[in-house]
Amino acid sequence: HTDQVRVLHSGLKFANGVGTNAQESHLVVAETFGQRIWKYNLVSGVMQILVDSKDLMGYPDGLDCNHDTGKCYAVFPSSIVPIHKLLAKVPNFVDKAL
Repeated sequence: HTDQVRVLHSGLKFANGVGTNAQESHLVVAETFGQRIWKYNLVSGVMQILVDSKDLMGYPDGLDCNHDTGKCYAVFPSSIVPIHKLLAKVPNFVDKAL
């Protein structure tokens, strides 16, 4: 432990659920209001979209990875409201104001 905090990625719309792969070289992140699931490489710092909103039927709300099976699981407790798909494409002005 280093008692240091480092921001790995900014601009996510409510990151709600984070897991690691068994080797702890990647983070998998559920972005609820961005309606995406991301993979962040802890070695290279590269972040890529694993699942985008066009492929989802609900909001990703929580995520965990099973190190025994190597699989990650996300929960989708509610369906996506059509207006939210449009709003997800609008820049987040609150982040820019801060």
